[in-house]
Amino acid sequence: MAFIAPTTKQQAYDHPAYEVPISFNLGDSNALAASGAARFVAWTNMILKSATLTVGVAGTNTSTVAFIKVSAAGTATTTIASLFIGTGVVAGTSIGTAAGQTAYISLGTTAMAQGDMLGLLNGIDATAQLAVSIEAYLTPGANLTV
Repeated sequence: MAFIAPTTKQQAYDHPAYEVPISFNLGDSNALAASGAARFVAWTNMILKSATLTVGVAGTNTSTVAFIKVSAAGTATTTIASLFIGTGVVAGTSIGTAAGQTAYISLGTTAMAQGDMLGLLNGIDATAQLAVSIEAYLTPGANLTV
């Protein structure tokens, strides 16, 4: 079987690919105090709308995590949103440390260009681990692989 290289093209602005939300996982974070952070690279132009975070492994400390966007050229870093992890939970701004706690946070209408990276900066908790899911839309007219 011969290799066929993928091609890209733009669809009409009202193509279903641009109207249906997509969801992707940043995966489980390492323990928040570890150096690794969850991240995602945009495969085409997209608009970030929200994030859902769930504590998978309970934490023992208060901490703050932040969503950042790094430009494809790596020259600009922007903080999009942050979330407090600890006691005194306030919907949309914080989450408890117990396993199973879930928080929804708005990412506004953050534009991501192809190659831009979305990252979740780690906090200081030595045990807490989070599962992170993102809701986004493809930017109308963005290139799609066909």
